[in-house]
This record gives sequence, C-alpha cells and structure tokens, in this order.
Amino acid sequence: MLHPINSWIIKHYLRRSQNIWQGQACVRCAATKQLPSLHMICEDCYQSIVSCKTVCLECGEAHNATQPYCLRCALSHKSITKQQEVYRASLYMGEMKDRICALKYHSEPHHAKVLAAFLHRAYCSYRQEPLCVDAIVAVPMHWRKVMLRGYNQAALLAKHLAYYSRNPWHRYALTKIKQTPAQQGLSKAARFINVRGQFQASTTLQNKHVGIVDDVITTGATMRACIRACLQVGAKQVTGLVVAQAEAVT
Repeated sequence: MLHPINSWIIKHYLRRSQNIWQGQACVRCAATKQLPSLHMICEDCYQSIVSCKTVCLECGEAHNATQPYCLRCALSHKSITKQQEVYRASLYMGEMKDRICALKYHSEPHHAKVLAAFLHRAYCSYRQEPLCVDAIVAVPMHWRKVMLRGYNQAALLAKHLAYYSRNPWHRYALTKIKQTPAQQGLSKAARFINVRGQFQASTTLQNKHVGIVDDVITTGATMRACIRACLQVGAKQVTGLVVAQAEAVT
C-alpha cells in the first residue's frame, strides 16, 4: 500500500502530464484547450472581452501608440521619455466591471486569477512580446484599509500576474504612507492632490524595470503618483499594467 504522500505525488504528476497532453484549462470557461505559451485564457474568452490600449499619462485617454502621452498631450511636453508607460486591458464595463466589483467589494478573491490572466495576455498580444520586467509591484493600500477589506485586490492581481509571466513579485516594495479619502467621487484635480506624495518605494527597485499593477484607472492620478515614487528611488523604467479603464472624470 502506498504512503499517502507518495500517492499524492503520483496523482499530482499524472494530472500534470494529462494537462500537458490535453492542454491547460482556461481560467475563465474551464474548457481544456491548447492555450498559447504561458497564457491561461483561451482564444474565445480573450476575444470576447479584451481591447488593450495605451493610457495617456497626462489626460488619461486611451490611444494606440506605444508612447506615454497621446498626440495632443505630447505636443505640450518638451521631452517624451519611454521611462514610463501605462497599458489597460479593457474597459470598466460588462463582465470586467462585474468581476472587479466582486473582487473589491464582495470578498471574492478568486476573480483575481481570471483578471490577471486577461491582463497578461492582453499586454503580450498588444505589444507582440512577453511581459518582461525586473519587479512586479501592486498599487498599495494603507494597512488599515487592507485590514478592513481583508486583502489588497491589486496585490492579488500582481501575485497572479507575476506567476503567469514568470516575473518576480516584490510584495512590499511600494507602500502607502498615509490613509487618504477614496478617489471615487473626487474631481480630476482633487484626485491628483489627494495622492500627491502618498506613496513610498523601496530602494530595492533601483535600476530595475518595474511593472505596477492595478485593477482600475480613471484619471491616472494614483498610477502617476506610484510611477513617480519608483522613479525617485532610481527605477530605470516603469510600466503601468491595469485591468480596466473607467470613464474619465472632469
């Protein structure tokens, strides 16, 4: 008779061999298919939702060029740098909105796995290259808010994204110094003021290409504040990776 541990090991490798032979199961529809390398979303699910675009760091509008600013805002900047860029996988509507709301407000953390898979495949398809960074971090929440909610949804997304993309996850490399009012309901100007100087990055991000993960972007105020914190400690490049973009506020 096999020892329980040996039995578990045999079953584990049998399941793994079966997945390799038959294909991995899509994290959204659970169908077993031959998925693209390192991706966990099947083609049908991916095409039904995702519309990846670059988000302008100035006005928050989405555009197709792989530049940090849209053409209109680029004309008002003396120098355009590739040190910072932001991508969003989809719009904050339909299924994506339902999953994000369930993740944030209804204590359903399992949605993070699906959303991170969408984000990973959207980025790779849009850029036509793998997601390759030196460190993946999450837009942080203040520790008091984490205790109330039970988890930081952006951290769950970052954890799964790091696993899918085979990039290191730096869980504590970006922190929020002070608890501030929620961004929801604030004007665009008030959002920028609300998060100014509220994030602190670790020096472990020095000379690294950093990927900052968040669930929703609206004006880009929070993401810009996090990018600024990373650049201040010497990060060589920062890429924002966001699941969905909400309708901009004025």
